[in-house]
Amino acid sequence: EDAIRWYRRASGFRLGGFGLATTSESLFRLAWLLAVTGEYAEAEAMMRRALEQGEATEQGVVHLSNLIAAQGRMDEAERVVREWIAGHGAGELSVSEVAKLMARQRGVGPAEAYLRESVLAYPELHGLSAGVIRAMLGAGRVAQAEALARALVERRPEDGALLAQRGALLMQVYPPGDARFGEGVT
Repeated sequence: EDAIRWYRRASGFRLGGFGLATTSESLFRLAWLLAVTGEYAEAEAMMRRALEQGEATEQGVVHLSNLIAAQGRMDEAERVVREWIAGHGAGELSVSEVAKLMARQRGVGPAEAYLRESVLAYPELHGLSAGVIRAMLGAGRVAQAEALARALVERRPEDGALLAQRGALLMQVYPPGDARFGEGVT
């Protein structure tokens, strides 16, 4: 609360402070402090102002989505991130955020389907594809995990990260001596 007071005092006149200007960075910090104290509506307003004032980032949009969701407006939270993806392209944070919101609203099935579709549409999101494959393996869905790994390599056959993911999967699920284990090693 003390930090909030100091940030407000140091902010520009438009926010009631005595400073000459308010930077987007200070607005992000003030939004975070407000969220910590449970002032989600005011934190959301600061976050929106920060995103409008500075260069909007994927992480900033995901933080805004979190603030909106904390106020129970799940559809709007999801829409904000989907609009970001439509305008700027998918990133691991934004796709994960949409999937998380979908799971909370509509269940795991639709969220998982969205993740699979996104990974196939954006195979360059290596961390996301690795996470989806690991989750499938953890759920005992080996055939689906293998099919996804193979489909990703099919889309980008020269992508070393995707080749490594497929190889690691094959060596993990098949015993040495099996042709698929050898394929994984190769």
